[in-house]
Amino acid sequence: MRTSPHFASTLLVLGLISCGPAIDLEAEEAEPEQLFSSAEQGLVTCGTRQDTGYRSGASFPITVVTADGKPAELDTANAYAVMQAAAARAGVNIAVVSGFRTMSEQQYLYSCYVNCSCNSCNLAAQPGYSNHQSGHALDLNTSAPGVLNWLNAHGPSFGFNRTVPSEAWHWEWWGGGPGGGPCGNTEDNCTRAEADGCGNFGCGCVDHQCNGIFCPGSGCSAQHTSNCGGFGCGCADGQCNGGTCPGSGCTAKETLDCGNVGCGCADHRCSGGVACAGTGCTWREAHDCAAFGVNCVDHQCAGGFGPGSGCTGKETSDCTAMDCGCVDHVCSGGNNCAGSGSTARNALDCGGFGCHSVDGRCSGGFCPGSGCTGKQTADCAAMGAGCVDEKCSGGSAAGTGCTARQTLDCTNVDAGCAMGQCVSPTGTVVATPDAGQPQPAPVDGGLPLTAPADAGPTEVDPNVIVPSPADEAPTQLGLAPVRGGCSAAPGMLVLGLLVWTRRRRAS
Repeated sequence: MRTSPHFASTLLVLGLISCGPAIDLEAEEAEPEQLFSSAEQGLVTCGTRQDTGYRSGASFPITVVTADGKPAELDTANAYAVMQAAAARAGVNIAVVSGFRTMSEQQYLYSCYVNCSCNSCNLAAQPGYSNHQSGHALDLNTSAPGVLNWLNAHGPSFGFNRTVPSEAWHWEWWGGGPGGGPCGNTEDNCTRAEADGCGNFGCGCVDHQCNGIFCPGSGCSAQHTSNCGGFGCGCADGQCNGGTCPGSGCTAKETLDCGNVGCGCADHRCSGGVACAGTGCTWREAHDCAAFGVNCVDHQCAGGFGPGSGCTGKETSDCTAMDCGCVDHVCSGGNNCAGSGSTARNALDCGGFGCHSVDGRCSGGFCPGSGCTGKQTADCAAMGAGCVDEKCSGGSAAGTGCTARQTLDCTNVDAGCAMGQCVSPTGTVVATPDAGQPQPAPVDGGLPLTAPADAGPTEVDPNVIVPSPADEAPTQLGLAPVRGGCSAAPGMLVLGLLVWTRRRRAS
């Protein structure tokens, strides 16, 4: 005669100390019968379905895949696949006999046990209270050669433990192990298999679709992009990239596509180069260059107090079409635009020789040339004046109309200088100084083309592309994390008396 299942087991705890993960105790059940060898045995297939799991009688959503042809919770299946592969390398073939159970399946098994009407009256846990329903339990083929010994020796290192001492086949996973597995979702919401498949085509994977790298798309999920945005960064190809972070902020495809039309790429947009509007730089690059008084062009520091004009190819071309020069992203100098047409670096270098800088050349002062652009000269002439060192001088304007170089040359012939000519005390023009052509600004000194690595914001490592913060991921299911550590009164002994009154019906 069998004992009533309502008195099936009693656990008497006289003192308690816990130093490991908190898990639900599993009720005793009978060993499941392996009726056939699945065609999918040895495989974890990652097609997911949503179901309802139960833990201590409470329901929650659960994601189910397939392990050896049996349903299994996603994370448990991942951990199992890694363990199964390790066992196979040791010549041990582990298989799942029973995995996740729905409420109806557990109710059937429990009814068979209570009524002794089916399933050989085998023991079964009360519906809602089996860890097969919580997704943590797998019944394994421990009667197969070598399986139990291997599991006893290695199972815990993969996160699997026996939680029912009398059931050699019953193993549970509550976290731990080396991680990995074929069905683990990437940060951009793809399974590893999907990501690997897309990678074969030179693409990333986002939300279960090939995306990024050499495929269309940013290569980042909306959540990943949002996480990076919290740090002022863009996201490209699964990394925080661009914006306030290092990197161009563009995928490989975007960079290639923009390059094919003569443009650079910054923050997912064609920018700079010889054909596109924009500087071709991210905020971070512009910030780093600006910290040294330099502009940024096509991902390089240029202009300002650095080498180069500070203009992209398109900006230079557009300004040239207007008969102007281009300086620091602005049309400047030439015959039609305001400004000297020179960068701060040009002016500094020429100033070191007592000269002005006009249209990128040393001119005026003690150098050959008037020190004025074509537009400045024309504007002054329209007023009846000459132009010297970027100012109207002589004629209707104050000044002699001569540069320092011209004045010095006239002094050498005992003459004064007026409007660029040497004039004797009697007012006769005695010479026109042949000052020669303005010279290019010196190229010595200056800054390198790329800003030093420490020029960026201190909160981001400037030497690497920064992955999005792992702590931005939401906690799944709203459950408190499983914690280890010691609890209860220290120094007490665990005294438990497990009274087993249930017995398997004799066959």
